[in-house]
Amino acid sequence: MSEATQTEKKQAQKERKAYRAKKRKLFFKTLFSRKIVLVSAIVVLLIILVAIFADFLMPYNPNQISIPERNQGMSAAHWLGTDEYGRDLLSRVIAGSRVSLIVGLLAVIIACVIGTTLGMIAGYFGGISMTSSTARARPSALYRRLCSPLPCAPCSAAAS
Repeated sequence: MSEATQTEKKQAQKERKAYRAKKRKLFFKTLFSRKIVLVSAIVVLLIILVAIFADFLMPYNPNQISIPERNQGMSAAHWLGTDEYGRDLLSRVIAGSRVSLIVGLLAVIIACVIGTTLGMIAGYFGGISMTSSTARARPSALYRRLCSPLPCAPCSAAAS
């Protein structure tokens, strides 16, 4: 390669980097220009930090029972009070944040794995064996029919 083509490649690479940086800056400027997005991002970040540092933030053992301190209101010793067994509610909320975060992340991971698998199966079999336009719609129709009752499950369970 000649020096001219190498310098052209380097120049093109610098331009691509500058373009990406400009797009990234514009994206974050647009995203965080709305106050609700900024507030929501801060709240989510705080929940994640509380879940990560839960062991250091809990003032008491969340499962420790203290019968003399049961059903107390908010005080300097127990910021959110205690429950009917005398357990500190703030410690229980902090410990619960870790569990909630793990469950949420696992749900997203499982949904991604199942969705990707079903999409690959539908794409593989739809691309090889299906020829007519109605036959091509079968994998996605099956997927829609499998997923459409899911939002109704809590309602039907609550009704019975």
